[in-house]
Amino acid sequence: MIAVKKIIFYLFVGLVLSSFFLDPTITFAMGVVGIWIGSTSNKFPVEAVKQLALPLLLLAVGLIFSFQNAPKDVFRDVFFFLNPIVIFLFGSICARYIPLIKLLRTFVYLGLVFAIIYIANHNFSSSYDSVANFREEEGNTSYVVVVSLGILLISIIKKLKLFRKNKTLFFIPILSAAFVIASSRTFLLVLIICVVSGLGYLRLNNKFILRGLGLFVVLAIGVSALVSIGNTDRKTFLGKLTTSLEEITIENKSSKQDINSNWRGYEGYRGVLQYQKGNIYEWIFGQGFGALTPLGITIKLGDQEFDTIPKFHNGYVHVLLKTGILGLAIYIVFFIKILLKFLKRKSDTPLGSLTINLVVAFVIIILLTTTVIAGWINQKSLTPIILTLGYLMSLNHKTNFNISTNAYA
Repeated sequence: MIAVKKIIFYLFVGLVLSSFFLDPTITFAMGVVGIWIGSTSNKFPVEAVKQLALPLLLLAVGLIFSFQNAPKDVFRDVFFFLNPIVIFLFGSICARYIPLIKLLRTFVYLGLVFAIIYIANHNFSSSYDSVANFREEEGNTSYVVVVSLGILLISIIKKLKLFRKNKTLFFIPILSAAFVIASSRTFLLVLIICVVSGLGYLRLNNKFILRGLGLFVVLAIGVSALVSIGNTDRKTFLGKLTTSLEEITIENKSSKQDINSNWRGYEGYRGVLQYQKGNIYEWIFGQGFGALTPLGITIKLGDQEFDTIPKFHNGYVHVLLKTGILGLAIYIVFFIKILLKFLKRKSDTPLGSLTINLVVAFVIIILLTTTVIAGWINQKSLTPIILTLGYLMSLNHKTNFNISTNAYA
């Protein structure tokens, strides 16, 4: 049993690291191996499989009309929808072998590793003329950095002693530096959701309405401030932030320049158009895994030229086209059910409450990022979040999580 615990732990660490540096097939294979090893020394995680009934049903719906599409395209989509299921299941396996404190600390340490690597590779002497050029040249860091920063901020506010104070104060500036350098709108969104939910502000209790109104007012003020500034220059971070909705709005574009500037919205438009061309059965069940969407033009993205869209940034469009309105409903209901369940769940310990609140945060993150980076079927960026979601959802939140035992690391 001791050896299995170590193997599962190292697989967890390896999977989080490989999700950023290696191909998704590697993380998928590691997840499968982890499930197999964990199940041979313990029972198969039946409860976790029950939790995944809807994603498994979604997988089945996508296969209904897949026979009319090219096999290689079908296999690609099957992988897109099967991969998060495997990652989630491995997360539930990890909950049997890795103590909560150890997992949270390991997650933060991994965030620190990603942050240091990113900062070390940053060219401080360069002056980029736009955020896009900066991102193309230097790339981005892992979402583990942002979530780790959120966890540490929550631990300070809630006085959860995950680390010694001097370590926490050392970690936060490093994680913050990587966060700021990345200049990512999605990172900003993820951090806000992590902190707001992690502090319990989204709990369904007698303060929910008051807190909801407070958050709405803050959001309204923030949006109004952005609009009043009027910066629409997408070369700057503020300009990209201001024009975010315009960029993802699903609508047709008349020129290649507009298409390039609003690529996510345009590809979403083509996907909806392709969906509307289907018959009544395809409206309900989708056009099946492997269905491609003609772009109407040939466009160069990076080093490749495309005239069809195999995968959408907007995951809702992707799910709609492949699995129809039924599949889209399954996808949304799956996450709404988790939200309603965990928004009501309570724990007698601060650490137990944190895990519940993080489940809520991760589900909201997946739902919102589905519009821009495909969410649940993203394959890479959100893999650590899906893995940890599987872990947290498999914990017994009535357990008295004892943070005083081996309290500092």
